[in-house]
Order: sequence, then structure tokens, then C-alpha cells
Amino acid sequence: MAEGFLQITRKEAQPHMLLRQWLSIALPTQVYHYTFLDPTTRGIRFLVLLPSNEEWTPIECLLTQVSLDESPDYEALSYAWGSQNEEIGTVSLEGKPFPVTPNLEDALRHLRLKEEPRTLWVDALSINQIDHEEKSHQVQQMKSIFQQATAVVIWLGKESDDSNLAMDLIADIHKVGAENFKTSLEDARSWEALAKLYRRSWFSRVWVLQETAVSHLSPKVGAGHKWLSWDALESARNFVESQMKTTDNPVSTMVRSTVKATVAAIHNVRRDLSPTDPISNLEMLLKRTMTFFATDPRDKVFALLGLAHESDRMEIVPDYSKTLEQVYAELAVYLISKNINMIYFNTNSPNEDHPSWVPDWSWLNRRWPLWTPGFYKAAGNTSQAGRFSEDLSIFTVPALLIDRMEVTDESVPRGVDPVEYNESHLSLIIGNIESLLRKAIDEQPSNAELAKLNPEISDALWRTLVINKERTALTCPAPDIYGEMFKVSRGQSEVPATFQPKLPNKERRKQEFVRPYEEEVQSTMSDQRFFITRNGRIGVGPRHLQEADLLVVFWGADMPCVLREQGGGHARFLGPAYVHGVMDGEAFKHIETHAELQEQSELFLLR
Repeated sequence: MAEGFLQITRKEAQPHMLLRQWLSIALPTQVYHYTFLDPTTRGIRFLVLLPSNEEWTPIECLLTQVSLDESPDYEALSYAWGSQNEEIGTVSLEGKPFPVTPNLEDALRHLRLKEEPRTLWVDALSINQIDHEEKSHQVQQMKSIFQQATAVVIWLGKESDDSNLAMDLIADIHKVGAENFKTSLEDARSWEALAKLYRRSWFSRVWVLQETAVSHLSPKVGAGHKWLSWDALESARNFVESQMKTTDNPVSTMVRSTVKATVAAIHNVRRDLSPTDPISNLEMLLKRTMTFFATDPRDKVFALLGLAHESDRMEIVPDYSKTLEQVYAELAVYLISKNINMIYFNTNSPNEDHPSWVPDWSWLNRRWPLWTPGFYKAAGNTSQAGRFSEDLSIFTVPALLIDRMEVTDESVPRGVDPVEYNESHLSLIIGNIESLLRKAIDEQPSNAELAKLNPEISDALWRTLVINKERTALTCPAPDIYGEMFKVSRGQSEVPATFQPKLPNKERRKQEFVRPYEEEVQSTMSDQRFFITRNGRIGVGPRHLQEADLLVVFWGADMPCVLREQGGGHARFLGPAYVHGVMDGEAFKHIETHAELQEQSELFLLR
């Protein structure tokens, strides 16, 4: 490290925290001080990366101010800040040491030319990260910054984990085309390297969607000293999705799942955005990016605004002077006021700093809510209503109280993390649920509603376990063949003689026949719990629901919800639920007038 450079340890993930830590130990004369950037103009700062013939000499940079209206030539850098708890490096900025994360230092070292300066836009250096006003204004220009760049440069990180093999494999696929590329088990090491490359943190950054979607040219992608075009990564994705989908071995399975969760997820969002007009509905963008990460959780919202409709951008404006709780609460008011079903997206969040009705977009380890738009209409033709307290801590909403929890399936683990069941465990779960229902029927012979749900005479149970839908085909109600699969899985019926008669044995035929239904159950029950209500209804809802929790239907909502009373007239929102027999407005059909609706409804104060 060059003389005069300081070294600090990273304590926080957020960029501005690095600067605050730096300022706490550096002398005023050692620190670079940003000049004012007029927020009334389209002014930005470029980083001029000075050349060097030696890779390991200190990195020296200059900053220059320009206006985007001048159509300047520059490259925009897309990269991940890196993991926490790493030592912080430094670069020379206008002759003064300045802190950067190791990944950015690696990027600049690999991007530095030998004889000519290189003009870049780099968020950590081009924006004064501790100036909330400047940062808020610059984030609003991010779309234009990446859209007007002569090139977008993606830095995946330095060479490691056989990344050269992965980059060569991608290049080979792109050279001949996905449809012509041939591979074999001997290439396992290269495919494992590809999976490791795609698991790098860049692919899970929420900012990458905007940074790649608005670029008019295929971005450049670098890992170590290897560089490819984004089109090459698309070729590799296409090969994995089209040519490896029938390959059944541990390596190909791992590669498929990794590609699906990373580069394919980015592709799917970019596919829906036009390069000439890459805008979308903010609600859709939030849904599609639930598993993407942001160093600053507020960016889970702000990073999407450049791709959102103007109407969304008018209501939600980046403001880094606001707390995370303020940003998410104001967003919730905006979204829920338009569509009350957006409340479902806070299902089972472990973060108690937010009111229970405020979706927590920072929580990554969750599944998509039970809700699918257009599948259900539990509130019939009623219109949504509700009001928010001035401090945004309470949402008061009218609803019909339809039942309370009586019995819950305790074979499902409690907690906040989704559960992956293997085949035998899943069969056990289904068996426990069926036994629970039969036991309830036997113990309450006078409950006529419950008696109607006997699995031998009713399709209610098998439909409930898949919330009466087929997720792959996006259809509701679930196909009747699922009922046959359920009976076969429970030993109540035989596999149809016409189903794959060439399979080697009876057990294998059974496994293959019931697989679609069991996969559907897995998708549903990994984050849900089966329940029976006091009035003899069955359903599935949030895994942390308990006996005596309330089952209500908000006016205008698609699904019932589970609430937990907290005293003082308040309740906590737990999540949506599927309740067999009330998903099509049945609970409201006896209500003919608005006056009757008001009389029979209750006001719930959610906090």
C-alpha cells in the first residue's frame, strides 16, 4: 500500500458508512472533499482513471463534472460492493486517499489502461455518498446515466473458483450457438465453475436490472482478465434452459437451479422491458425482484423507480434522508391504496420494526404469497376501504369475520424460513393432515359442515393442499387429475394402466404419476400450515398461525387473511389464507346492500 494511505476494516455494508468510518480516523487534510453538484441541472461526475503500465501500482483518479445534456462519452460501471467484514482499500482521488471496497479496487485495477486515461461513471466515487440530497437526486438520474453510456461494463469479480473455465465455457457456447453446442460429463468441472460464477453477488443485486435493461448495446462482462459480452451469457442461459432440461444428473440439476435463480431471473425481467422504453408497473417490479439484494434496503424500492411508470415515480421519490421504516410505510400506503391485495407481501416477515401491514421488501428468504391475481374473489363484488393513521403506524380496515382457528397441523415446523420436503417427508405431511381431518370429523359427529369434507366423498382436502390451482399452467381450479394423483399417493387407488406402462416397476410408475401433484403440494406447504376452523372449514395459511387466530376477509380482497388479536382493539396481520368454500365470495353472498355490509362487518386496527 502506498505511503500516506490509510487502511480500515469494514463494519457496515452501506457505502456511506465506509466514508463515515474513514472520516472518524482521517485528518481533514487527508480527505478528499466533494465540490457542490447543482441538483437543478443534469450534472454528474465522471471518474477519470489514470493509466499505469504496472498492474499493482496505486490507483490514481480524477473527478470531473459534466452535464448529461452535453452527450459525453463515458462507460458506466456495474458491480457489487462486496461482502461485509472485509478490509477496505484506498484509491487516490484528486491526490487524496479515498476508501473503496476490495471489489471496486479490483475492478478499477482490471479496467485501468496502460497508456490512456479511462472515463467511467462509478456510483461509489461519482456520488457523494454522505450527502443525502445529492444522492437522492443522482439516483433519479441513474436510468439516464446507464442509458447514455457508450458502454456498460459489468464487473463480476477477480479470478477465483475456476472462473476462467466458466468464462471459456460461456465463450464456447456463444461461438457455436446454444443449439449446436455439445457437452458431456467430462465437462463437469467447467459446469460447476459456471454455477459458482453465476452465484456471485452481482447476479443478486437489484440495481443490475436497471443497469443492464436500459443499455442500448450488449454490456461487457468481466471476471478477472476474461471479458465477454452479455449476449454470450444469454447464449449460455439459453443452452442450459433448452438443451440441459432433460439431463438428469447432479451437475446439470445444480446448474439449472443456479441459472434459474440468477441470470435467468435477470433475463425474465429484461425480456419484459423494451430497450427503447424500459418502463413497467412498480408493483410488478417489486414482485419480480423479491429475491434480489440491496446493500441499502431502501434501494429495494429506489433501484426500481427508473424502470417504473411516471405515475409511480411521481408518488415515490428517492429520499435518503428518510428512514427505512418511512420509505416502506409510505410505499405500502401507495400500493395498498391502489390494491389492498398488496398487503399479502409482508407474509411472515421476522422484522418487527415495521407495522405488520407494511410489506418488508428487504426480507429475501421468503416465498411468493399464496395470492395469484385473478384466481380468487373472496370479498365478492365489494370495494376496498380503509384509512391510515397520520404516523403510518396503524391501518384501519373493514372486514367480515368469518371464523377462528380451532386445529392446526403441528407436523409442520414453525419459524420464518421456507421448508423443503423430500418425497417421503412430503408423503408423511399429507398423511398427517388427512389423519387430522378424519380425527376432527370423528370427534365432532354433529358438525355437518365438517362431515361434508370427508376425503372419501369430497375433493376439498386435495384441492386445499394445492390451494385449488396449478402453478405451472397458472390455472384455477386445479385439474381433476390431481384428485386421482392424491388417491394413488394415499394408496386409495391404482395408477391408470395407460400411464407410462414401459416404466420398470410398479413403484416407479406410482412415483412418476403422483409427482406433479406432490410438487404442487411442496410449493404450497413449504411456507404454510393446514388448519381446521371452529365452524368446520379447512384451509392453509401462514406457518406461524395458532389456535384462536382470526380469519377475516377485507372488503375488496381476493383472499381471506389471518389476524392475531393483540389487545386494545388492535390486531397483527399474519398473512393470506386459502379457505375452501369461501374463495369465490361465498361469505358475502347473503349480503344485499351496503348498509348490511357495514352492519355485519367489523373494523380491525392493524399495527
